[in-house]
Amino acid sequence: MVSDRGMYICTAENAGGVAQTSAIVEVERREPPAVELYPQTKQTVVQGGSALFQCRVTAGIPTPRARWARVDGRPLPNNVEELDGGVIRFNRVTGNEQGQYVCTAENDAGSITGVATLTIQSIPVVTITPNANSGPIRVKEGQRVRLECRAQGDPAPSVSWRRLRTGFLFDAIDAKETQQIAVYDITRVTQSDEGTYSCTGRNDAGLTEERIQIVVEASSGRGDIEENEIEIDGSSNTGGGNIIGDDVFRVPVGGTAEMRCVLTGSQQGIYLDWVRSDGGSLPADKEIRDGILYLRNVQPDAAGVYSCIGISSQGTQIFSADRRLEVVAPPRLRLEPQRQVVRPGDQVEIRCEASGDQPITINWYKMDGVLPPAVLVNNGQLQFRGIAVSDAGRYVCAARNSVGQAEAVAEVIVNEDRVVSGTTGGQRQTDVYIGSTVELSCNLAAGTTGRIQWSRDRGLLPPTAFKTAENKLELTNVQPSDAGRYLCEVTGRQGTSSEYVLLNVKTASARCAHSEFQCKDGQCLKNSTRCNNVIDCNDKSDELNCFKGYRPRKIRGSL
Repeated sequence: MVSDRGMYICTAENAGGVAQTSAIVEVERREPPAVELYPQTKQTVVQGGSALFQCRVTAGIPTPRARWARVDGRPLPNNVEELDGGVIRFNRVTGNEQGQYVCTAENDAGSITGVATLTIQSIPVVTITPNANSGPIRVKEGQRVRLECRAQGDPAPSVSWRRLRTGFLFDAIDAKETQQIAVYDITRVTQSDEGTYSCTGRNDAGLTEERIQIVVEASSGRGDIEENEIEIDGSSNTGGGNIIGDDVFRVPVGGTAEMRCVLTGSQQGIYLDWVRSDGGSLPADKEIRDGILYLRNVQPDAAGVYSCIGISSQGTQIFSADRRLEVVAPPRLRLEPQRQVVRPGDQVEIRCEASGDQPITINWYKMDGVLPPAVLVNNGQLQFRGIAVSDAGRYVCAARNSVGQAEAVAEVIVNEDRVVSGTTGGQRQTDVYIGSTVELSCNLAAGTTGRIQWSRDRGLLPPTAFKTAENKLELTNVQPSDAGRYLCEVTGRQGTSSEYVLLNVKTASARCAHSEFQCKDGQCLKNSTRCNNVIDCNDKSDELNCFKGYRPRKIRGSL
């Protein structure tokens, strides 16, 4: 302790006299780092904008050094700068910068981390089909018009159609906005449908509008039935029913589907209804109005065949027409494992599982390189047959389907079996009790120097973890969530290598026998170990409140 510094005098005395010598002890103060993130741990910025995080060091002796990295291990983008004072700045973001960034501050007394999250939003990009830039749509009376509007952006934009009349906007179909896609079908266009229609894409980043004009020309012939429509004949003189649009209607998960059923000709006293052809129930969030079936927040179980039925005033079904609804979803990936430490010659496998709308195409590539020749790709699995040190790195699983794409990164660390690598073999497993303190050691080979970095397999270090020395990591008040593999990585002039230790956290034992002393963490020891100037409890409680001067002995696990 700092209070122990000063001059110490040694006195030796015998029959021949007295002799003295002195020594001065200087104790340098040590304090582990503490940081805070400014302006906040989460920020949202629009595409093309800028943002920054500052990792403020609020404590630590000697002064800690702060550095930034991506949580997933990928390199910082080219438009990202690290500035003095623990500042990371993002310039004119494009979207690839989105994710989590970890600030690590460390000194001789320990290390600490803080995680910042950057979310990038983009203003919607609206596309109208047919192309509005080609000029007005010219159609004849009685023909069908289908306007489709799609919007892309982050977060996913909502889309709505509106019609412009006398300088103001009003809803042309349904007032509720849909997500990413909106389709407006005019079954049989008339002069009253002529005008300008506006599609709006809206999200938290902003709003984008595109317009298209419809010009209706007089028809010289019959226009009540188009060649590409499906006509279902009923009984005599009752006409038929039509499903407008393609036989298959595709909608993304969470979107809105609108299926229209109309009558051709003069049809009085016919009621239109919608049912599922398999007899199942319609989705809960549905509405039927004027022959239109609205399905909102569509989920995968809504997929199937829907039938529009025409019912006469006497209650008799006189026709039906079917339409198939397909619910599509972009890929979602799951990697197992995301990070692993292996040795040269091991048989290594990474599994990439994709869910979403089939078919899904899965490809692998190595970040900043090409796949090694000995790698086998099989049904989304990446297999190394006798892995080599040169195969170490980050591998990307990329999945794509008709709806979208996704990527996930897996890291493989190949630990070379050389003494010069910087670590020496030792105990690979340490057992501790809940609430105790444990110290993990990364033993250096003789004559080895380099920077030592501690990390945790599949996660960040616990907040109670501190570096107590260059090669030691201490965890206090250990909890079950702290269990797992801890990695020690040594980087020097001779390269980089790593080792691990497996930490097992045990629950406290049952009540001890009458002749035993129970530690605070539940460990049972003989009564003779109490206050014997030797630390026997994992949590040191056997030497508490006894006498001063004992030196605690920690549980030690070596790599």
